[in-house]
Amino acid sequence: LGNTKIYGKINGPIKVDGDVVIGETGVILGEVNAKNLILEGTVEGNVHCKGTLKLSSSAKLNGDAYVKHFSSEEGCLFAGKCIMEKMEKLKEHRKNA
Repeated sequence: LGNTKIYGKINGPIKVDGDVVIGETGVILGEVNAKNLILEGTVEGNVHCKGTLKLSSSAKLNGDAYVKHFSSEEGCLFAGKCIMEKMEKLKEHRKNA
């Protein structure tokens, strides 16, 4: 799939080669894989972004985020950990040094 906008409820994983926007009324119960993700609604599961994850003020993410870039607005809810690509490479470099 290319770019996708979601305003309903999905039970199960989502895998999109392009960008995903999950609107305020969107609810995903499963893992999300995308190039970039703008989250305005709710995700109950891990998120994997090759690019940027943006959490708007209405966003709710209950899961871990594996991203290259991360931004969040005041008011969003995020229960999980954020693993950034560059930090993982730094950890590997320190481990092998």
